[in-house]
Amino acid sequence: MRGIRWLLVSAVFVTVSFMLPGQSVGTVFKKDDRIHISKLHKIEDDYYGLAEAVQIDGTIDGELTILSTMCTVQGVVTRTANLVGRDIDHSGTIRGSLRAFGQTVEINGRVLGSTLASGQYVKINQSARIERDLNAYASEVVVAGVVSGNAHVAATRITITGSIGGDVELRSDDISLLPPAIIDGNLTYTSEEEMVFETEGVTVLGKIDWIPRTLQEEGEPSSPLIGFTTQLSYFLAAFLFGLIITRLFRAHAQEASIQLKSRFSVSLAAGFVSLIVLIGFLIILVIGLGTALAGRVLLSSGEAIIGSPLLIASVLVIPVASFASVAGSIILYSGSIAFGLVIGSVLLRKSQSPTLSASPLALFIGMALVTLVCSIPYVGIWLYAIITLSGAGAILLSIRECRRPSSTSPPPSVESGDQ
Repeated sequence: MRGIRWLLVSAVFVTVSFMLPGQSVGTVFKKDDRIHISKLHKIEDDYYGLAEAVQIDGTIDGELTILSTMCTVQGVVTRTANLVGRDIDHSGTIRGSLRAFGQTVEINGRVLGSTLASGQYVKINQSARIERDLNAYASEVVVAGVVSGNAHVAATRITITGSIGGDVELRSDDISLLPPAIIDGNLTYTSEEEMVFETEGVTVLGKIDWIPRTLQEEGEPSSPLIGFTTQLSYFLAAFLFGLIITRLFRAHAQEASIQLKSRFSVSLAAGFVSLIVLIGFLIILVIGLGTALAGRVLLSSGEAIIGSPLLIASVLVIPVASFASVAGSIILYSGSIAFGLVIGSVLLRKSQSPTLSASPLALFIGMALVTLVCSIPYVGIWLYAIITLSGAGAILLSIRECRRPSSTSPPPSVESGDQ
């Protein structure tokens, strides 16, 4: 089940990559059962691959994005590498940054930029060299190689035997520092209880600080059952609400899908602006309620000259601010639904038509994937923010587009007397 979960999450990641504008020129797209780029091959463009198994032994002179069950990189990638799959093994050279999402992620090669790795098991082996920072989020993380920059690791179990050149931040209740581990900077760890680390053969040049925490402070559910129930409730509520919305506003749903797929960055910007406007209306609403309360208090105490204007102003402000706040909240909540509809439609191969189909199956698949990807530890909250804001922005753009008069309306008929 964990393998299926990560493959579904991976599908969302790659689908979003394909939706980004400006990627159709100078880009190689490849889909096959197996992809192998031999040492004799050099691809001088960005490369996107979708296959059961992918092996890169040659050179990718551009960015690399791969979705596969098994992904092995032994060649050279001159820019950023985005690897998503069940089992990921990097043994080559990446001159940019590495982003790896999988059930098992192993790094044996060199990364000249930073590394972001998330999964069930992440291992930085002895032969690995990361020239900048490391960010790892998993159930178990092992750092046995060399990290030249800072390291931020959050996991259920963390083991460090390698060398880290900067500061280290760890979040776990099971941390092991084993020889010949070297940390040139400070070590800060967050756990429920203070730990005693191995000192013989382990070097920490900076100071060691302990930050106590509880599970609730980390935002983690107190039990797996509660977390699963919460995710299931969110999925069912969003799916049912999405069915109602797409039925009542079918034209807007289709237009929002088009806007999100063709103008992703504009939709994200519009969603961010809508969030700021919503916060402003909420502040105005709170001020209006406070003004109304103050006006009633002043009127009851005989201060009618001051209390009456305050009460009148609040009566005018509160309905407008309330309506705007409720409408904005609904649009923001519907943002993930719009995003899920696009994801489901793309995966069902319905994106080739001018308008994406707002089918219940597409919505079900899309919302399931959105729910899964937002449940990724630590990074899920950021993915949820991007999904929600971009979807909300697409909804706002669709409202504007649907209100415009149609340019394809037939011309007015000419009276026979005018001929």
